[in-house]
Amino acid sequence: TGHITVFRRCYHTCYSFSTMSSKNKTEQVIMSTSRVECVLKKAIGISVISQDKPFVLFFDKDAFVGAAKDLKRAFDSHCFLHTVAVKANPTLSIMKIADACDLGFESASLGELTQSLRASSLKTRIVFDSPVKTTKEIQFALNNGVNVNADNFMELEKIIHFLENNKKLYDYYTTTGRIGLRINPQVGAGTISSHSTGLATSKFGVGLEDEGVRQQIVSVFKKYPFLKMLHVHSGS
Repeated sequence: TGHITVFRRCYHTCYSFSTMSSKNKTEQVIMSTSRVECVLKKAIGISVISQDKPFVLFFDKDAFVGAAKDLKRAFDSHCFLHTVAVKANPTLSIMKIADACDLGFESASLGELTQSLRASSLKTRIVFDSPVKTTKEIQFALNNGVNVNADNFMELEKIIHFLENNKKLYDYYTTTGRIGLRINPQVGAGTISSHSTGLATSKFGVGLEDEGVRQQIVSVFKKYPFLKMLHVHSGS
């Protein structure tokens, strides 16, 4: 894992061009290019890159840590749980950098959840929100004490049934852990309709405008004290 990382500086540089003067643009390109050259020379010098290993990805740890600090300054960590989407980069060494920054992990599959459990120092910073969970996956997540977002009422019924038959876990999720439900706000397609998850017909989450759904959500949240989250994602 020490040889495989993701280099992000080039993306940040390109993104900043539109907001900088010509002089500053040139200076930033020179600094960024110089840094890339320095990293490449070092990598070649220690044989990270060679004829036998011609492909490598670099991860800018300073940029990542800086972005994490900016995020926590803007949104107080005492009020927000900031998580990294594991699908973006499931490399264990990089996930441990995120954990050291007090970031959690959003896991959308069993594989991602397993990797998150390896990387995270706090299971309460892990959220399991796969849109299609098997009964065994739900039980695995609950037994490991991570936060779980049900994608629909069927999944929620499985979670409730499992917790009602396990007093220790029921008490844990009532006091410490969190269970949530994904809702589809059905607010429209947004800018990129093909990526939208907020249409009336979108397949993820329970449709907020569907008949009787609002009252059903309110009723179930009133009944079960471990229900503490609503998961909303309208599109990328």
